[in-house]
Amino acid sequence: MFQREAEWSREEIYYIAERAHHLYRQGRFDDAGILFEGLTAIDPENVYCRKALAAVYMALREYGIALRHLTGVLSRDRFDAEALAGRCEALIATKDLAAAHRDLQLLSTLPAGFENSCRLRLLLDQAELAPGTRSQQLPQGHSR
Repeated sequence: MFQREAEWSREEIYYIAERAHHLYRQGRFDDAGILFEGLTAIDPENVYCRKALAAVYMALREYGIALRHLTGVLSRDRFDAEALAGRCEALIATKDLAAAHRDLQLLSTLPAGFENSCRLRLLLDQAELAPGTRSQQLPQGHSR
């Protein structure tokens, strides 16, 4: 029979997360992702690791996976400004501008100030879309 290993301490999780963050900053996204995946398996409620893992997937252009992690964070706290801004960015990357606009609207009610980067990205993405694809996805008040 297998014995259950002792729980990981906060310090151990922090140390590995710090190493994963260092790998991320070096552009070693796959390596950082492996560590953050492990940490989220060990501690699925760790919000920092979930958001960091989403950032890794954003860097890898795996927007659907990033959306899943950020939506998971937001299901626990729908006013997490960092997760909301990240999901807004992921939605923009997937060209779901209507959903991104909804997140932007909620984000603009929070005091964090993340909405400016999302608003700029929305405007830039709208400018890049072909004229026939912009019809109902444009945020209100922003037309060409």
